[in-house]
Amino acid sequence: MGRIEVLLDVQNGLDPTKRIACTAVVDTGAYCLTLPMAWRARLGAFPHVEDVDLELADRRVVRGELCSPVRLEVPGLGIGHGLVLFTEMEAPDGRYEPLLGYLALEELRVAVDLVQHRLVKLPYLDLKTVAA
Repeated sequence: MGRIEVLLDVQNGLDPTKRIACTAVVDTGAYCLTLPMAWRARLGAFPHVEDVDLELADRRVVRGELCSPVRLEVPGLGIGHGLVLFTEMEAPDGRYEPLLGYLALEELRVAVDLVQHRLVKLPYLDLKTVAA
């Protein structure tokens, strides 16, 4: 799969004056929206904060902070509400690389178009039930 980047607006769900606009990399292997801990103060206080352990692709375990609620918007595609995960990130070229993980994609109701390397809006929610 190619690299997909999207413009993203992230707001504190209870204080819309606290916001971050950034470019995020779509990462279907990442849990949720993941931002650098260095940006944490920009979104202000959250009513729900949980310290969590994170297992990285190389199997190292690091600490993170899971916060909610946040409002996510990808211009032209949609708005979602959910979680943000803050963790220490390296910025070798001076730029952080926020990740838009699978929970955030579901919250935004978008899917990855593997042919055209882009996000597409889902036309409806998936609700499958089992008949009794």
